[in-house]
Amino acid sequence: MIQRIQSIFMLLAAACMSFLYLPSFEFAGSETPEVRSAGLFTDGYFNSYDNTILVSLIAGAISLAFINIFLYKNRNLQLLLSRITIVVIFSIIVVGGILFYLNFENRQSEMEHVNIRLGLFIPFVSMALLYFANKYIIKDNKLVKSMDRLR
Repeated sequence: MIQRIQSIFMLLAAACMSFLYLPSFEFAGSETPEVRSAGLFTDGYFNSYDNTILVSLIAGAISLAFINIFLYKNRNLQLLLSRITIVVIFSIIVVGGILFYLNFENRQSEMEHVNIRLGLFIPFVSMALLYFANKYIIKDNKLVKSMDRLR
């Protein structure tokens, strides 16, 4: 039953989150020397490798989404793990935002030199894909319960 639509959504969510490990998908970047002196931007980019908490949260979200694909026989557990994965992805967004804010708390004039990159939107896309997967898991649960009533 891997060909179900919710399995495809979960596979796409895991693939989107794994893009954050590629060096071309940063959260933000800057070429100006003032911003590069900041802690997160020492290499010019704010990506997942700048903090071990972000790396571990992203790895956890990828593994949860990928493991969740093969739990199609237990839909309630699949729904629970999918919701946990959404919470982990939300915590990635929060931790990334806190790290970004703490490094630029006193550098308001340098904030205008930071460019938002594509990697910033990937967690939101993954959350949306997992939301749609949850929707179809609930739909399958209702279908199975209605079939059980007919027997």
